[in-house]
Amino acid sequence: MTNPLRQQYTWDPNDYGPTDVCLRCFAPISGQDDYAFCTRCGKISTVFDVPEQVQGHCHYHTVEKAVGHCALCTKPICEECVEYTTKPFLPPASQHHCRHCVQRATSIERQFFERIASARVCAKHEEVSAAYMCKKCGLPLCPPCAYFRKKGLLRPRLGDGPYCLICFRQTFFGSNRKRWLSGTQV
Repeated sequence: MTNPLRQQYTWDPNDYGPTDVCLRCFAPISGQDDYAFCTRCGKISTVFDVPEQVQGHCHYHTVEKAVGHCALCTKPICEECVEYTTKPFLPPASQHHCRHCVQRATSIERQFFERIASARVCAKHEEVSAAYMCKKCGLPLCPPCAYFRKKGLLRPRLGDGPYCLICFRQTFFGSNRKRWLSGTQV
């Protein structure tokens, strides 16, 4: 019989997604979100498509002329409100991140990490005690959320890890990603 926790929480790192939840904290993502960061953990994971042409004034400083739109909230912003700008490989050309969104995401992220550290719970499941810490980002994880690289041919055993889902996907590619175990299989 398989472990019910594994069926419920472990996601195959080779499969795309999950697309309906934040990958750091598993908070549901609705299509109606006003911000391109998770409002539970503060992770900036996507950006909005924003218009390239800018007209009008800054949302926060109504007398200043807008220089672009924030990629995190889509509001027009002036030069003073731009916290940083990214230049992705593919269009749209520049993506501005406004100071207000970056500060809000940073504050949410700090509070999230303080809360889970003091409660000693999994970042994705606040009802489950943490058993591991991600080797790369330090995120506390319960056994189903911990990913290990598998070693051994006849008798699979733990290799490198533990990792959270995001860090596992960023660390291993191709056939290396196919050889994985979750913490529930330990």
